[in-house]
Amino acid sequence: MCLPAGETLNIQAADPADGEPLLTAGTDGAGPVYVEGASIAIKPTVVSAKAVSERVIQVTLPADSGFWTGGAWDETLTGDECAEAIVIKRADGTMRDIASCSLTAASATTLTVTLASDEAFAAGDWINVAAKNIDAEDPATKPLVARNSGSNGQAFVPRAAAVTIAPGFVVAAFALTPSVIAVQLPVTSYMGAASTAETCAEVVEVKNAADEVQGLSGCEVAAFDGVYALMVELADGVVFAEGG
Repeated sequence: MCLPAGETLNIQAADPADGEPLLTAGTDGAGPVYVEGASIAIKPTVVSAKAVSERVIQVTLPADSGFWTGGAWDETLTGDECAEAIVIKRADGTMRDIASCSLTAASATTLTVTLASDEAFAAGDWINVAAKNIDAEDPATKPLVARNSGSNGQAFVPRAAAVTIAPGFVVAAFALTPSVIAVQLPVTSYMGAASTAETCAEVVEVKNAADEVQGLSGCEVAAFDGVYALMVELADGVVFAEGG
């Protein structure tokens, strides 16, 4: 269920008849009881993000959202406009350049961010709402906001802890032998589980041309000159066939 824009939240007043209050200040339940106050608006922020290719990041949002231009919704932003609403940084905190971002009414909870042509997703990259998206004195040209009945709604706010971008794709897969498949991974990778048929089946799925899942005997991560691959061994009696 998506959170509709414009929703509010308030603490419920404690009822003495219900026994001990559930929410109190302090660390042991002996502090003052939280009481009902003024309702506050629920502010949207980024839910999660994944790289679906080297340059394309898909960001999940909690509500139907869009870029507000002051009188209408815009679906596609330039890199400079997008960077006023969203920031993507490397693990070391340096900024990644953005080429564009888009958010259509038909898919209003998925923000697609495309990195500049000289950029590529790497392990440790993270994303957050830009501070300028809610800057009252120097606001974003087209801020990211949650749609509210077709008009301007709550602006997205930065998360206290930025969202790490998950790898959501593999680069390629190669049959090195009739029973060994090398899956090229996009970033430095690690597999801590023991290499068994069961653990491997939880990580990767191999299908034949008839869309039938193939048995596996094990898999492990290996590195070749800085390129990481998931080495997948098919089960006894199962061999690679074109179309798999």
